[in-house]
Amino acid sequence: LLLEKAFLATVPGIAFGQEGFLRLSFTCSTDEIIKSAARIRWVIDPESSPEIIIGGQKMVRDWELSK
Repeated sequence: LLLEKAFLATVPGIAFGQEGFLRLSFTCSTDEIIKSAARIRWVIDPESSPEIIIGGQKMVRDWELSK
């Protein structure tokens, strides 16, 4: 979902010895890291806003999240 819905690429942690985790690479500004963290939360946190702006476009969560 992170890539498909929030346009964020990750690598499974198992590729680096840690199953159950994601590998994130930060090669951008602090502002972009903060925006990316908000996008991760939007995808996985059922208590986050159902809408987010990504690249100037309003995105609406269209999948179910469990609490």
